[in-house]
Amino acid sequence: MKVIVKSSYPGDYTWIEIEKPAGFKFTFGQFTTLALPGEKPSYFAIASHPDEENLGFLIRHGNWLPPVGQSVELGQVMGNGFAKEALQNQNLWLITHGSGISAFLAILKDVVKHENQYGNVTLFYGVRTFDELPFNQKYFPEQWGKIQRRFFISQPGSSTFPADAQAGRIEMLNQKFIGPAPAVLLIGSKDMSAAVRSQLVENGIPENHFFGNY
Repeated sequence: MKVIVKSSYPGDYTWIEIEKPAGFKFTFGQFTTLALPGEKPSYFAIASHPDEENLGFLIRHGNWLPPVGQSVELGQVMGNGFAKEALQNQNLWLITHGSGISAFLAILKDVVKHENQYGNVTLFYGVRTFDELPFNQKYFPEQWGKIQRRFFISQPGSSTFPADAQAGRIEMLNQKFIGPAPAVLLIGSKDMSAAVRSQLVENGIPENHFFGNY
């Protein structure tokens, strides 16, 4: 497979696309490996929608950044991911930070495309600085549709934030809910995931409402 698209984005991220092999199937949140010929493979969440022509990946600079035209070795699909059938007609909270957003991009695109198939959807996303917020960037949906979002900025500096952003770490998330408890899709570091999960369970979300992608 060859790299056919490469674009830089805020927060030291690069978006790449490679050719999708015939018959390559995956679901939201699954991941795979990419490797230069003869080199050790690296693991990446598949950030493109299953219906898209190419496979897309959001990669932090300094990791694995092949040039356009470079042949790469694509591994098998891994992880449980998030089956669409299990998400439909539910209220969803998608919680992550940093490069963890990659595993949610396909879901976000699907919600925008098929919003009548989902309940209320909220993205909670933590970044380090204001400049890392990917407003209006390609790897987020061009139109948010019904998706609500809250951005947490851990190193705010003196920036003035839009209404959907606030200073603080994603671990500070103390969200309450009204009505049926949402399904919580949680991706992040061990410490972040444990802190957020503990707080939300204390707020009344049942343990069986939390889902990971592996």
